[in-house]
Amino acid sequence: MTARLPRDEIRAARKAAVENALQRGMDRHAALTDAAKRLDTARTTMISWSQYEERELSLGNKNYTVDWSLFVPAEIVLDLPTAERPRIRVKAHSESQADGPIYRVCAIGDLHDSPHLSDKSRFTWIARHIAKTRPDRIVQIGDWASFDSVSRHDAPGSIKQKMRPSIAADFDSLEESLSLIWKELGNIAIPRDITLGNHEERLLRAEGATAEMVGLLWPKLYETFARYGWTAHDPYKYLYIGSVGFVHVPLNTMGRPYGGKTSENQIINDTTVSLVYGHTHRANVVSRPKIGPVPKLTVLNLGSAMPDGHIEAYAQTSLTGWSYGVFDLAIQAGQIVGHTFIPMTELKETYGD
Repeated sequence: MTARLPRDEIRAARKAAVENALQRGMDRHAALTDAAKRLDTARTTMISWSQYEERELSLGNKNYTVDWSLFVPAEIVLDLPTAERPRIRVKAHSESQADGPIYRVCAIGDLHDSPHLSDKSRFTWIARHIAKTRPDRIVQIGDWASFDSVSRHDAPGSIKQKMRPSIAADFDSLEESLSLIWKELGNIAIPRDITLGNHEERLLRAEGATAEMVGLLWPKLYETFARYGWTAHDPYKYLYIGSVGFVHVPLNTMGRPYGGKTSENQIINDTTVSLVYGHTHRANVVSRPKIGPVPKLTVLNLGSAMPDGHIEAYAQTSLTGWSYGVFDLAIQAGQIVGHTFIPMTELKETYGD
């Protein structure tokens, strides 16, 4: 026969279903969709209920507060045996849903540390955020340091070349930034990786241009990161976490970095795995359905983790659209199932002294 469930039980079940999805790293929209599937409720109905109090919702934030009674219709009818206590039937996972462990990653975009950027507070804010959220992994996408001391863009003998910092000053600045993160994280056992970028690669090119420099800069860079608990990965080499690739910037078929205003669209057309990268300093997320074992691929550009509003000298007269902050990611079975951008302004407000 037909039984009507008490509103309290329906409310508790819906809240539990959405919380479960959030804990698995999904964002607001995905969590509501997942809950609708599990409770055999129409997706559009679940989403429309959530829109009653849209301003009160922050489902992508773990510190959310929601009046779930607003999302429960007056009557929900289920077929239930009369002899048993009413229960909500939850549908099993479909074959298209991701399965396997979820990896929570704090992903940090281009930092461009330099002796010229004397205020290094952002390193403390980022580290405090990591200490609070305790992700499974930390990945810095490369270009941690600018290494302007070995830039090839300045004409020999020019004023700009003479104003460059020394190699020693660049390394001292790098050490200071690493020590600020170490101060907050210390021996917290979270694996830390950096996928080295084109600015770190400047050291390798400097060695290749001067025979006397060979073996002095590149090994020193790896040793510096290692002393603070970071594993460095060669430029353009992919680091895989949960079958999602991390790299400073992928290379196209000509061996050149993808770039330009629509680099994410170019990359997702070519890639066979979901990717996280940086390099262009503009945060963006693009997803596409794909034929194959992973039904959807995502390309996520981390933007930058430079000081809010900072523009590098080479781009100060251009239209940049640069972003400033870090991403908290959830990765499962080759998919980026959750991503939250934390702006630098929010990091400062939350973790600043």
